[in-house]
Amino acid sequence: MYCEACNAELPLQSIYCSKCGALVAGGAAPTEQRRRYSLWRVGILTLVSLGLYFPYWMYVSWKHLATEMPGKDFHPTSHALSQLIPIYGLVVLYQHFSFIKVMQEKAGIRSSLNPGLMVVFSIVSLGIVTVDLLLDPFNSAVLTYSYPLIPTAIVLWGQANLNEYWGRTGPSHLWPAGTRPSHLWSAGTRPSHLWSAGTGPGEIIVSALGGVIALVIVIGSVISPTSWIASVSEAESVEPIVVGSSREGTIRGFVEVDAYHFIAEKGLEYAIVIEPIPVLNSNDDLLESALVTLWDSDAQTTLLSQSGSTPIAITWTASTGGTKYVTIENDDFISKGDYILRVSLVGQ
Repeated sequence: MYCEACNAELPLQSIYCSKCGALVAGGAAPTEQRRRYSLWRVGILTLVSLGLYFPYWMYVSWKHLATEMPGKDFHPTSHALSQLIPIYGLVVLYQHFSFIKVMQEKAGIRSSLNPGLMVVFSIVSLGIVTVDLLLDPFNSAVLTYSYPLIPTAIVLWGQANLNEYWGRTGPSHLWPAGTRPSHLWSAGTRPSHLWSAGTGPGEIIVSALGGVIALVIVIGSVISPTSWIASVSEAESVEPIVVGSSREGTIRGFVEVDAYHFIAEKGLEYAIVIEPIPVLNSNDDLLESALVTLWDSDAQTTLLSQSGSTPIAITWTASTGGTKYVTIENDDFISKGDYILRVSLVGQ
């Protein structure tokens, strides 16, 4: 049989021409050779998925690399899931990019990869997440915009080198021994076997999941938290608190409301403070974030509301006297712990 592009004589059942690299007429290139991923594509998907695309990219690229060495054991799924395991994930990350670099060097391609530096970047990325979760679990400015930058840089760096490798080498197991023209394609040219990868269901699911999480975080940071209840009467109980004193309490879980009432005098200015001070004989954590709401005498009208990290202080001047109510809630899905509520006159 002959190549229609260069008329070179080829062995029977050839898929690619050993001289010019063209796909032989009637040959069917295996789907695993559709390896090229646009840098724009992988970069945007890593960003919008909050870095969730990164382990998926590890899975896909490792699966494609397995075609280069048919005799070697490759386990793409466990390879990708390793990124969820501390320390071990860094070892696998180093091995992943070291393998790509070795393959490039064997093909005579100069690699720009630095596996050790990528591990350092990954450690920095994990450090950002750890610090953010410790300081504020819902700090969207850090978690949403800063953290994905490093995984995106790693994916782009790796994919750029993979594209260069695929573009300048043929699929090794398709060439007869000694006939693989590794020098055939110059940098910047795209051989006929290098197809752009189609969008798979896994890619869609991972990107959509990360996008939804990012959207929830952003919306949660823009929209002020609102009370779980429409009136104080919906609280399980309402405890009294005397102006100038304090009460200890605990928020134990999701959608829990503590309610208190005090007597206010018209024209006086009051300070309502929530502090994360441990309650005696309690093993709970400190309440680090809360939503504090001041209600009018009808127990339905909101006078003031403030949320955020504790301590939280509200100052308010009573326009009318009578019973006023204070409710304390968690302002997100995870805040819980002990607190002390203080109600006092300003200046006293």
